Amino acid sequence: MGRRPRGIAYGKALEQQLDQLDPGFAELIRRSACYGLGDYLQAMQQRAAFANQVHALFEDYDLLIMPTLPILPFAADDVAPAGYAGQDSALPWARWTPFTYPFNISGNPAANLPCGWSTEGLPIGLQVVGPRFADAHVLQFCAAVEAIAPWDQRLPPMLGR
Repeated sequence: MGRRPRGIAYGKALEQQLDQLDPGFAELIRRSACYGLGDYLQAMQQRAAFANQVHALFEDYDLLIMPTLPILPFAADDVAPAGYAGQDSALPWARWTPFTYPFNISGNPAANLPCGWSTEGLPIGLQVVGPRFADAHVLQFCAAVEAIAPWDQRLPPMLGR
């Protein structure tokens, strides 16, 4: 299959707008320049196979509950957390989002719930993942947790509460 500049989905129109995008996303578009239709179709087959594996988990479990991230939050204006910036990887964020990224690929609904604070006073998240198309089930569970642990009424220790 032939190669297309700037990947399959974006085309030449996007080249003129790269400076308006998040730098990490713009870099991803630049890196996708060498991929063609065959690469895309192969990736979609792999994605479908992975989604089927995730789907099989829900034959035994109603929901998956896990940490949202393996690291504490980092400054909003940083591109990546300390120790991860500048790493040469096709998907640099996949290294610090190992619990969320798979469900972006599989298409499963997921939500993050606050579940506490680090000793530094930073929020810690709990991820709830459901079967495909079970968004309402995920949200109902989250609402039930929030009803018994109303996080919106708590402030982090760094703010004095």
